[in-house]
Amino acid sequence: MQGLPGRLLHTNVVGCAIFAAVSGSSATICATIGKMSLPELTRRGYPEIMSVGSLAGAGTLGLRIPPSIIMNVYGVTADVSISQLFIGGVIPGVLLALIFSLYIGARSLLNAEKTPPPDPPTTFAQKLSASRSLIPVVLLIAAVLGSIYTGIATATEAAGLGVLGCFLDGISMVALTMGVIQPTVQKAGIDPLWFGIFIVIVVEMAQVTPPVGFNLFVLQGMTKREIGYISRAAFPFFLLMLLMLVLPYVFPQIVTVLPDHMKG
Repeated sequence: MQGLPGRLLHTNVVGCAIFAAVSGSSATICATIGKMSLPELTRRGYPEIMSVGSLAGAGTLGLRIPPSIIMNVYGVTADVSISQLFIGGVIPGVLLALIFSLYIGARSLLNAEKTPPPDPPTTFAQKLSASRSLIPVVLLIAAVLGSIYTGIATATEAAGLGVLGCFLDGISMVALTMGVIQPTVQKAGIDPLWFGIFIVIVVEMAQVTPPVGFNLFVLQGMTKREIGYISRAAFPFFLLMLLMLVLPYVFPQIVTVLPDHMKG
């Protein structure tokens, strides 16, 4: 982004657009991208009003770029193809991101004295090394949206790539999948009560699964430790939750005994 008017302010827009393609929650996008970008933009001397404003605007891309929670809810309630809604939101979402960037560029040209000097140039190898954590996310986007567009997978099947909570917050995960999975679960004869508890356990696991584990972010803010350190510290407890995922499968009475007793 260094060569564009406004320079690193565009990272808010690009970052939010990319993250919107893996999380349909606007608040999640704002929190995640803001935690990374705002301190860096402030440290480099970018105007706070533009840093915050561009993040606030670009954060809304989560509602427009698939997989959007709003699209999922609308598709279920209006009986419209969720796959087609997802693909239909791509161009409008990208267009809105471009409009945001054009505004940032125009405003920066009019206030050139407020734009900090560019960072020192980096080699392609350095850029690639710095992007190593981003590349898997981009590949996930290509896999999910590409498989839907080409017809290789349905929206439900493609959403399965993002469901153990690595790339979606809990609300997004449930809202994105349950509308289309629930009828299948019922047809298969699975107890919806048992399945609901099973899903809650999976969502709990999402809270400590990087890169979007909310508990990890909270602890990072409290301890000032790197997210990798906190993830390693939480990993044994993730394994214990994985065990807790297996137990209700083997012994469903763990979930059903108290509700059955309450009914009786």
